[in-house]
Amino acid sequence: MLRQSVELSVVIPCYNEGELLNGNFNRLYHELLSVGKTFEIVFVDDCSQDETVQTITEICAEFDCCKSIFNHSNLGRGATFMIGADQSEGGIVGFLDIDLEVSEVYLRDVLHELDKGAEVVSVYRTYKLKWNPMFLIRAFLSNSYKVLVRSYLKVPLKDTESGFKFFKSDVYHELRKLCKSNHWFWDTEVMAHAYWEGYDVREVKGEFIKNKNKRSTVRIVPDTLEYLKEIKHFKRRIKNRK
Repeated sequence: MLRQSVELSVVIPCYNEGELLNGNFNRLYHELLSVGKTFEIVFVDDCSQDETVQTITEICAEFDCCKSIFNHSNLGRGATFMIGADQSEGGIVGFLDIDLEVSEVYLRDVLHELDKGAEVVSVYRTYKLKWNPMFLIRAFLSNSYKVLVRSYLKVPLKDTESGFKFFKSDVYHELRKLCKSNHWFWDTEVMAHAYWEGYDVREVKGEFIKNKNKRSTVRIVPDTLEYLKEIKHFKRRIKNRK
């Protein structure tokens, strides 16, 4: 029997996601069954130190729609997604953070926009204000970064750093040639290039809900400084290219 062609490839970059992976995979899988497209799920593990590799292996042994890639060293989120996307088969390819702090249900809205002609679609995050010091700091820094991207890079998008992005496959492969970052800044870089190259870029709204069971890997001060350094270097590189 010939394999049915794949319409949608969902890449799942993973790093130490073992405690959440099984339950959240089931949520994502059942959502994908309902969207009306043939799909594959591509797990790419970025050298996890917990049970993530074992969990991915078990899932892929059970579900034919899943395949796995294991990095031999820690390469960063951007590189990890691109490795999976480069080996995907769908006419649409993208990723969402498997912590599902932005719910899988927004996939329907993303695909709706792509079906209507969009070439790049991401979910921009909204936050319900919580009087938690760490949450308030993170929300403030995230919103400040969004303002910086709009004012400094002149990219009028609501949320370039969102971890929920999908592309028409041919557009992804063109954008991939322009991207240099292997880490978290890749999210901003790819969206900036998509805007500057004139692609049809759309954003749909999605609520961010903190997963209480997840231990955050964000290091507020070092990561903030790294983002500022990356955005400065990026601006200089783009200016020199022009």
